[in-house]
Amino acid sequence: MRNIFLVLVGGGLLWLSGVVPVLGGPQDTFGDTWNWSLPPKQFSLLAQTERTQYSKAEELLGQRNFETAAIEFEKFVAQNPQTPIKAHCLLLKGYSLHMAKQRNQAIEVYTEINDLYGETAVDIAVPAIYLMGKAMADNGNLDQAIRTWKILLDKDQYHRHPLVDLGLFDLADLYINAKKEKQAENCWTTILELNLSTTTRPGNALHRVRGILSDFYIRQQRHGALDSLFIAAKGSGPAYTNTLYFFGRGNAFFDQLSKDGKSSFYKWFCSKRALFADVGRIDEHALRVMDLSVRMAEKQDWQTAFQSALKEIRGQPIGSRKDGYSALITRLSNAVRAGWTIEDAWQAILAGVI
Repeated sequence: MRNIFLVLVGGGLLWLSGVVPVLGGPQDTFGDTWNWSLPPKQFSLLAQTERTQYSKAEELLGQRNFETAAIEFEKFVAQNPQTPIKAHCLLLKGYSLHMAKQRNQAIEVYTEINDLYGETAVDIAVPAIYLMGKAMADNGNLDQAIRTWKILLDKDQYHRHPLVDLGLFDLADLYINAKKEKQAENCWTTILELNLSTTTRPGNALHRVRGILSDFYIRQQRHGALDSLFIAAKGSGPAYTNTLYFFGRGNAFFDQLSKDGKSSFYKWFCSKRALFADVGRIDEHALRVMDLSVRMAEKQDWQTAFQSALKEIRGQPIGSRKDGYSALITRLSNAVRAGWTIEDAWQAILAGVI
């Protein structure tokens, strides 16, 4: 499948297509979002002969003997037409063919599954649709992959399955590659909403999508949208910790933003001082303003932030001041490297330490 690499050029977005390997080994791709093994409850429904035959096919798949596994799953369905796990076996037949790089045959199986079970068996239909999109993308048929993965976006009944998150991440990548940023954002916000609506969804989609949307909003100078990433979160941290998270994201690529992008992010972060004051952590804010003001060549802002941080650190218990002074010294060193003359600041720190 083609992957998307983001390169920032002059503050703009340049999306480059690359090539990454197709699906890896069993379970390599899915983490906690999908497990192809038959659940014990369903296995218990099988007759002894079915159990033996099914176990053989699943063992072959686990051993990466994909072509033989596909044959065994097909044989199982043919010899046990009334089996209660027919849909599951069809899915693993398609998956085995997919893993054997017989992707066109796999797509035929996934299509059959969607036709038979698309409305009645979400736990079978969602993996089939996701894998069908992967196979199409692996074949270079990106338009087909987009149409297939869009089914996961459009059908609300599928949204409870966590594998939808992976499908929407991949769909968003293809939209970005096609310069359809609004459609990509819709995928990401859907993932966010699905993960905020429950505390039991497996995988790390919530953490991942917050990072993606944070970077996206910062690059687009939509800083007001950042706060929405945590507003609806159950048990999210204090507002100032969320702001620190966004600062860390933007700070990582600050030098690659356009001049307007830098100014916008800088002003946004400076405006958040009250959040830190409310929890007695003005020094945390001031130190980061110092980081940015050096890169913005805002010497007066830097001086103001320095005085604010120094005052807060001096007000701390003596045993707690060491880390604060160390953080200040780092910021002063950065200013010196930028060519600034800050003798008064060094003297102020020395006076406080002595």
